[in-house]
Amino acid sequence: MKNIKNSILFLLAFLAFSCQKENANKTPVARIYQKTLYLEDIPSSLYKQKTKEDSLRSIRNYIEEWANGQLFMEEAKKNVDTGKINQLVNRYKNDLLKEKYLNQLTNKYLDTIIPEDTLKVHYQNLKSVFTANEPLVRISYLVFDKKSKKKYKYQKWFFDQKIEYQDSLFKHTGEFKKMDLSEQKWYPVSQLYEEFPILKKYNRKQIIKKRKKIITTDSLSLYLMFINDVVYKGESLPMDFIKQDIKQLILSKRKQEIEKRIINEMKEDAIKKKHFVIYSSNKEN
Repeated sequence: MKNIKNSILFLLAFLAFSCQKENANKTPVARIYQKTLYLEDIPSSLYKQKTKEDSLRSIRNYIEEWANGQLFMEEAKKNVDTGKINQLVNRYKNDLLKEKYLNQLTNKYLDTIIPEDTLKVHYQNLKSVFTANEPLVRISYLVFDKKSKKKYKYQKWFFDQKIEYQDSLFKHTGEFKKMDLSEQKWYPVSQLYEEFPILKKYNRKQIIKKRKKIITTDSLSLYLMFINDVVYKGESLPMDFIKQDIKQLILSKRKQEIEKRIINEMKEDAIKKKHFVIYSSNKEN
């Protein structure tokens, strides 16, 4: 470590008397066995700290970290079987190359368009597998200032659920803090509590009821909610909730089929061109 300390002192002295120095030859700063750290290898950002002292401290830390890393690597090389590591590295490199090339080919031929009918067929085949771990609710909601002079009108429009009333609500969207009248999104109950902490005053049995109306307030807002539908724990998950999962399964299956076809075509071509030969191990008597 004496050489490192001397090198650090050299660098500190160098920086103290010269902010920058252009030199065609690299300036050595520290050496560990056959590895040398040069002044030019130190990131320029370390010279741009708030004060010169900060810069010197950052550079010193950089040198020490480099030295510690090099010392550790040298000791590791003496005590670890590098042959096995090289085998693993080569295997990983080959696997990575194969995966990268296969991805390029499959992405070229992969049809990502999935008709709705195909999704429905797969859903019917898989829905017994996809079951709810907790209750889900399909909810619509409206949140606005509880001091609003139109709150009773908004309440009537929201819960009547007539198309003309929904149109009226959409015309006042600027007055609402949160709004979803689509009746499409499904929420696991735990996620619903995170989205609307105000609902924590209700237990789950009060929440998971079909066609349930909820009117509640906090210090600032009035919450109007309507539970349109419920999926109970253990029941099949709705298609809308797992549609993306089904799409991924279909695409994954298509990708596997393309990969299999590509590999077979490559092998047949290699055999035809005699790039791939299997030698028989049977010996004639």
